[in-house]
Amino acid sequence: MLALGALFIAYHLAAMLLKSAPPALHDPLWPLFETYGDGLRMTARFGVFARYTPHTSVAVYGVEADGRRHLLSHSSPARRGAADERITKIQRKFLQEETRELFGQAYLAYFCRTARERGLELQRTELELERELGDAGSEVVLSASCPRSRE
Repeated sequence: MLALGALFIAYHLAAMLLKSAPPALHDPLWPLFETYGDGLRMTARFGVFARYTPHTSVAVYGVEADGRRHLLSHSSPARRGAADERITKIQRKFLQEETRELFGQAYLAYFCRTARERGLELQRTELELERELGDAGSEVVLSASCPRSRE
């Protein structure tokens, strides 16, 4: 059993190192790791070690048809607990426009679904950048319509 665990660790380490290797090394060997690395996303880094930017927080709001807004998620260090650390780091990646374009709509759709499970009937969800420490205001950078429930 110990040998199997050591083999798995060696395989994972090789996949992580190969993922960022130069194409001359990566391309011929990657088929051996493709299912593990790309299919299961075991070599994805998700920006967990990204630099912290203290001046802007990322918030997700749900908006009902009458205009009431509900805070669904927030990346501010003051508002999170230890259990929220990973989601906060992922959410802070939305400060980058490329990340918003790639994953933003799917991320907001997730909040549409979970809000409905909590009894909220939202018209849309919004990703908002909230400026801190004297910077001017907040800005909605992405919005997604929530499908109406089929009751």
